[in-house]
Amino acid sequence: MKALKIAMETLEVVEINGYDELKAQLDGGWIEGLRLSDDAFGYVDEEGIMKGLPYNEVATELCTRLKTGLQQGDFIKGTMIVVGTPDENGDDTDCPDYILALETPEFKHSIGLCNDQQMPDNICGQ
Repeated sequence: MKALKIAMETLEVVEINGYDELKAQLDGGWIEGLRLSDDAFGYVDEEGIMKGLPYNEVATELCTRLKTGLQQGDFIKGTMIVVGTPDENGDDTDCPDYILALETPEFKHSIGLCNDQQMPDNICGQ
């Protein structure tokens, strides 16, 4: 399935085939699912905060914009993988196109990620 991988220094479309590949994209550990919208689902490392993983500004902003129910002060730590909601067999589907579009420099600029001269070129598309 086609997924959007939102890491701290990269935002990329990846192909994931099965649970083991999903887990590998999240660097192992327990996986927590977050319903992002009616047609999108996100996966994160459930123990990201306890492990001291870095704050993921892009994933947190996506959750905020989609009104996923993050409480004030909640945030995403570590990588997030975004896919489509499960099909009738319970298998994840391709990430919706409107979320895949977040890979663009325009989205990154819109949330202020690319206004910082320190941001790596692969994030801002420079």
